[in-house]
Amino acid sequence: MESKKTKKLVEVPKEFDVRKYDACKEFGGAEWYTNLLHRALRLSMMRDHSDYYRDELRRSIDYFLRTPINKNIEIKEGGGFSKNVFRAQVRAMSALEFLSGKSCLYPERGDRYLDAINTWEAAVESPGNDADEERAMKVLDVPAWKMLDECEIDTSGEVHVTVDLYASEEKLVDDFRRLLRETRAAMGIPNLQKRFTQSDFDEWHQYRILAYLDLATWAEIHGVRISQQALGVALFPDEYNVGLADRVRKTVGPLARAAAAPSSIEALYSQMLEEAEPETGKSIPDSKTE
Repeated sequence: MESKKTKKLVEVPKEFDVRKYDACKEFGGAEWYTNLLHRALRLSMMRDHSDYYRDELRRSIDYFLRTPINKNIEIKEGGGFSKNVFRAQVRAMSALEFLSGKSCLYPERGDRYLDAINTWEAAVESPGNDADEERAMKVLDVPAWKMLDECEIDTSGEVHVTVDLYASEEKLVDDFRRLLRETRAAMGIPNLQKRFTQSDFDEWHQYRILAYLDLATWAEIHGVRISQQALGVALFPDEYNVGLADRVRKTVGPLARAAAAPSSIEALYSQMLEEAEPETGKSIPDSKTE
């Protein structure tokens, strides 16, 4: 990929008009999810399959600059961006998940752990092989998510934990909160603490994050760059007494990238499932984007 210094500096494309994004002012969670999902899918295609899809991506981004607002998609259990998302984000491990645990490890990448578990099982069945058992436990005594990460298996933010139901609810909640924060930090997952609210949606509109994502994606797909100042003027054409380049660099860009991250999109989807009528599987209505 070209470095920033070698990319040609260009103006904002003529198809772009920030007024086309005014509808975002009335967006609720369903509208934000749908529109962020489209941006995240384009970013994923661009970063993982840019050579194969480049022409298609260029056509699609030019179209989206002309018609940037998408109608709501169906919100139902099992949907999502990078995984199947369900109404409850804490649920019992299924028998399938329990019994098929080792099958997710691929040969070569998972050999270290497969060899260790085979050694441990043999040592347990034949008492006296303490050295083999100890050696195996040095490999196996790590969180499962760490093993999967080492084996390059994408967990999509889902991990299994052991819960002692005999403990008090207060103790369990305290322990879970600690484990949650420690594991998220170790896995590099943002520590989202509260549900998204209308104030979050208002901030996303205020800083024009959809428009920013479209312009940033357009530039990357076409192999060019737009200056921070030009982006600021395009996003906030009626503001003159602020440092627009600094606003884009320090606030708009980080906010937009965080909102379009898979972790945020999946969290928003699960929240929309929670807020939809239980067990109906119906679409959330297009209340704002008609």
